[in-house]
Amino acid sequence: GVYAALVLAALVAVAIADATASIESANNTIFVSSNDLVFQSLDGMSVVSLVALNAELLMEASRASTAESNLAADVTGSLVAISSEATYARGVESTISAAVSIEILRASSAEAGLAQAVIAETSRAVTAEQAAVQTATTNLNAETLRAQTAEASVAAAVVREQSRATAAEASIGVVAASVTAEQQRAQASESSLSTSIANERTRALLAEASLYITAGTQETARATGVETSLAASIAALNQGLIGAQGVTASVSQSLLLETTRATGADSSLSLSLQSEVSRASTSERQLSSAAAALGVQASISISCLVQGLVPTSAGTCTYAVPSNATVPIVVYSQADTSICTGGQANGVAADANVGGTTLTLCRRVTNPGCGSIWINPGVVYTQVSGYVTLYQLGSPDAFNSNYAQGDGVSLWSGNTLLWTYGVGFSSVNGAGAAACPLAGGHAPPTNGLWSCQSSNPASTAVSTFINTPLFGPSVAFATSVLSGAQVEMRFCVDEARTNEEIYLAAASISVLPRPITSPYTNILTMTQANIASICAGGAANGVTTDTNVASSGLTLCRRVTNPGCGSLYINPGTVYSEVTGWVTLYQFGSTDGFSGTYSYGDSLSIWSGTTMLWTYAVGLSTYPASGTSACPFAGGAAAPAANNGQWSCSAGNQASSWSSTFYNSPIFGPSAPFAVPVASTGAQIELRLCLNEAATNEEIYISAASISVR
Repeated sequence: GVYAALVLAALVAVAIADATASIESANNTIFVSSNDLVFQSLDGMSVVSLVALNAELLMEASRASTAESNLAADVTGSLVAISSEATYARGVESTISAAVSIEILRASSAEAGLAQAVIAETSRAVTAEQAAVQTATTNLNAETLRAQTAEASVAAAVVREQSRATAAEASIGVVAASVTAEQQRAQASESSLSTSIANERTRALLAEASLYITAGTQETARATGVETSLAASIAALNQGLIGAQGVTASVSQSLLLETTRATGADSSLSLSLQSEVSRASTSERQLSSAAAALGVQASISISCLVQGLVPTSAGTCTYAVPSNATVPIVVYSQADTSICTGGQANGVAADANVGGTTLTLCRRVTNPGCGSIWINPGVVYTQVSGYVTLYQLGSPDAFNSNYAQGDGVSLWSGNTLLWTYGVGFSSVNGAGAAACPLAGGHAPPTNGLWSCQSSNPASTAVSTFINTPLFGPSVAFATSVLSGAQVEMRFCVDEARTNEEIYLAAASISVLPRPITSPYTNILTMTQANIASICAGGAANGVTTDTNVASSGLTLCRRVTNPGCGSLYINPGTVYSEVTGWVTLYQFGSTDGFSGTYSYGDSLSIWSGTTMLWTYAVGLSTYPASGTSACPFAGGAAAPAANNGQWSCSAGNQASSWSSTFYNSPIFGPSAPFAVPVASTGAQIELRLCLNEAATNEEIYISAASISVR
């Protein structure tokens, strides 16, 4: 307000100054105009004009005076207003000053109260802090006492554990010494056994040679006997000659003749003796040569056998095997039905006394459906051959079935069909599409790898067991294939067992191994002695070792990333067309078999470059009907078609339930080898370990492995 009044006063002063200047300017104008008028009058203007002009000037002066008076009045009013405004401003200023004083007083009072509150709060805080410090000190003392007590207990426990450890170490030392002694005894026994075997072989060879030598000695003895006999004969003849000299002259001629005869006999006997001695000498030399040759041949044979080779009559070793040396891999008979319930059976079961007979027959479980038996040959083979003996119940449909290979038993090498034994509805011609093709039934597969029979002699359907065997050794098959895949015997029937069933009574399946033309070269031997260096070596990627896993005493190789994969790579350093080997694995937790998210399941798979060779899958359990995470033969997910039958599956867990634990039961090993042919290559061999969950849930460990190529 004060500032506004001052500004207004300044404006009024400026206005007054301007008005005064205007009045002065008007006066000057009037004066100048009057002078000009006078001068103009003097120049001859009329007086009348001058008077008129003067009147006008007077009127203008009057108006100017009036304007000046009005302006003075306005200025006076403005000054009065300014004075009033200044008075109002001073009043406002006094009010503000009073309010400020009151606020200062109130603030001072508040500050004093706040200071007192701060002092009081500080006092309470100090008191609380002292109490807290006291409590903490008490607790600390108690905790220190407890810690000291616990430390003393731990120290005592450590002493006890050290004592027990020392005792255990001593015990281990004793055990180790015992083990060492046992190993030494075993080595000594082995050495002794090897020596005994060598001695036995030597004795056998010497005995055989001795037979020849004995025969030669006997021949020599016979020759010597002949010689002695001849000498005796000569002596006797000489005695006869001496006696003949005392005979009378009448017998002289006879004596002469006898002497001549004796002389001829002597010569003949001498020649016989020389010939016999020569023959004996020749026989002895021949026997000695034969014995020496026999010793050399025996030495060569032993050398070949030690190398796993075959000795030849030429005294050399070879890798070739006889062309007809088939290896049986499946035998099902009434004396041995184990393959129907064994570890590689899936969806099949054995029934005893079927149809009132004494037969134990193998059949599918799911109906309609299929069941299988898998057999791992463990060798690369070029041919599969054999036969099956089947029985029929009801009216199977032969090649009119919903299954591609018909109602029957088919043989497979991986994904390759080898042969189909179809069973038809009837053996009567014109019995319909469900009969065998030769009886007018549906056409068979176009590959020609099939046989078809029916034991139903009627043209109408039956629902009973027909006690007449089908096929058998007289209907054998033989199919060429180059493979190392499992051989599968697959049972398929497309209706329920109340309508139809096919039973297996006997089977014999063999493979012909690929001719061996070169030896295997071992490129990986992993044992407990070298597993740490191999699993952590330069060829390892994403794998590591754990020692004494679950107190097993084992050093095991495992993946690092979980879930994820890890690999070991082996460079063969040679071109090869066949890979063989085996692995020993251990299971932890809930491995998923072929139901895992990886293409080849939770497994260790063997690769040649980008070609999968074999998959060792680890399922949840070997217990039947353990769910999709189990192996196929225990009701789990089937192996992917991409595996082409080149797989094995097992589990360390044999119970119907599982837990997050280490199962200390080795899986696979040398008894589950693989052998696979490949296109000639020199690519690295990869051992790839994959699992789709964290190591807290599942893990597969490698404890040993052996891989060879040729």
